[in-house]
Amino acid sequence: MSAKIRLEGLYDKRTIDLAYELGGVDLSFDFRPRSLNFIQQYLFLDILDSKKESISHFTLRYEDEPDFMVKDTLDKLSSTYYGPFHLEFSGNQTRDYYDSFEKPFIWHYREDAQDLSVYQSEFLKGIVLPFSLLREKHEKGQFANFVHNFYRLAHQCLLKNEGKLIVSLNWGDNIFPSLFEYFDIDQISLPVDTNVETCFRNVDKSKLQVAISGLGPFTKSF
Repeated sequence: MSAKIRLEGLYDKRTIDLAYELGGVDLSFDFRPRSLNFIQQYLFLDILDSKKESISHFTLRYEDEPDFMVKDTLDKLSSTYYGPFHLEFSGNQTRDYYDSFEKPFIWHYREDAQDLSVYQSEFLKGIVLPFSLLREKHEKGQFANFVHNFYRLAHQCLLKNEGKLIVSLNWGDNIFPSLFEYFDIDQISLPVDTNVETCFRNVDKSKLQVAISGLGPFTKSF
């Protein structure tokens, strides 16, 4: 089993070019104001305008931002871009909040989720699992039980609706082999951060290539 790479927190045209030079990747733009990789709306729209012929798919990541902020970006995006994209949410809102945008979305798994009916949303097209949580369950001997409970909740999204299962890692995380025995992982998601930068917001191509190569047999397209 091999998974596709997804890069989180893209913030400039050059980094997108580097990512595509290295192979087929998906992209995630971060609209969370407190994130180090926060991208302002006007910069995102400028990037998209210049790259819309080459960008094949991306997500727009939010947390618990007011719905009008999300809708404002969607309104502006609709006038310049007509290709596929997903919303992405890592907050703890209700299904009504996520469904109100009427757009396909990716949702970050939370043990403290306030509304489990999110798993039944017709717009839910993928789930992100944090590797830190999976590693914790594995180290405590709770991994198999976690997998069982997770698939019980996510069955409709992942199996019936063929949604994507994404695991978010940090560079250098030691992936235990049984992870791919228990999960059919579609994407491995990694952040643009100091591990692949020469300085703040300056990605180094060699560092990025070495870091991705270090994932070894778990990825495809590289």
